[in-house]
Amino acid sequence: EAITAASQHGLATFYEIDDLIFDPAQFPPPYETYANQITRAEHDAMACGVPLFEHAMRLCDYGIASTATIAEAMATRVRTGRVFEHHNALGRLHLSAIRDAEARPPRDPKAPLVLFYGSGTKAHRDDFHTILEPALARVLKKYPRKVELRLIGHFDRFRHLDRNRDPIRMIQPIWDFEEFCATVAQADINLSVLARTEVTDAKSEIKWMEAAMFGIPSVVSATRTHRETIEDGVTGMLCETPEEFEAALIRLIEDADLRRRIGSAARDRVMERYAIPAMGANLARIFD
Repeated sequence: EAITAASQHGLATFYEIDDLIFDPAQFPPPYETYANQITRAEHDAMACGVPLFEHAMRLCDYGIASTATIAEAMATRVRTGRVFEHHNALGRLHLSAIRDAEARPPRDPKAPLVLFYGSGTKAHRDDFHTILEPALARVLKKYPRKVELRLIGHFDRFRHLDRNRDPIRMIQPIWDFEEFCATVAQADINLSVLARTEVTDAKSEIKWMEAAMFGIPSVVSATRTHRETIEDGVTGMLCETPEEFEAALIRLIEDADLRRRIGSAARDRVMERYAIPAMGANLARIFD
């Protein structure tokens, strides 16, 4: 009703979204990819919302998408066919978190390196178990006292890791954003894993960005968005297989200079392209 009223008054309407939850051909992902973290009734309920998002989008004149994959899908739905890209970016709370991290005393150089994986969603859990977890199990076995794995998310069981044997610290999902940023800032290497599908190609680079803002290097899946925004070996490391994740982690664990170079380059890229001045200018361009 609000969209229709705006159109009746001659106002331009923009639909902005960060996921393919409006595309019934792509969302929700197959039930099996949730690795029993949700019920079939919950999966069915997600599917029921898809046509509602799509209908609202079709009422709008223009689209704003956080990734190129989403923009292409929206272009067949918004009234004019015109969709603009505006990526997830730094905001006031991010900048405050950066200042807080810079004010903290440096960590003990003898402490284990922290490998960090954080996810508040129950989706894509099978990707973790089949792609990243085997690599992590081998890395933890290779460096039993040199690294520690910190996991945020819903994990009721593992397929390759051993919670009793391996140095794993489990953290419940953190919904306070400042607390979450403080947890990310303690990492030495950041991780993100997604199997390649159109849905995951549509995912934004925000996990890379929120580690990069602290100068933390990331090892991430080579999705379309990551390939478009991350320079492999320069601002991050792109992987597809468990073996590639393992090799990238070993390189970073054994080479402190490489960790610093990639983390510093990633931070420079984020502060240049994702900070408020650049992203504000992009919004001005879109609305102009």
